[in-house]
Amino acid sequence: MSFFEGNAVYNVALYTNLDVLHGEIICPSGVRLLDVFNRTGNARCDFLEFIDGEKSEPDRQRSYIRRDSVLLLAVSEANQGRGVGANKNFKSFPFVPKTARSVVLQLQKYQILVLCIFVKDKLHKIY
Repeated sequence: MSFFEGNAVYNVALYTNLDVLHGEIICPSGVRLLDVFNRTGNARCDFLEFIDGEKSEPDRQRSYIRRDSVLLLAVSEANQGRGVGANKNFKSFPFVPKTARSVVLQLQKYQILVLCIFVKDKLHKIY
């Protein structure tokens, strides 16, 4: 029996102070990735189950990364970040004007460049 069975697996990038780790996070079935990362609901553990994506298949093994050491978690595939209840038949809402601003996050060993979308001077989305 695989340890993936009955669990959701998400392709992610974990940004820490010193490195960017690419791989997979294992979430219990029925628990959102956001809840696992923020320790809410049924996911109150201090560690994330992580599988290093940079190793070849036979060498890949499960490891645990302390949540407090992760500064940013990014999903690799766009649809994996969608919330519970997201579907193709969404309700169309009226147009709202938005502005875009570039932001640079300077960490010890690297920079993260992001595009922030604001609606009425409030942060709406980050790309």
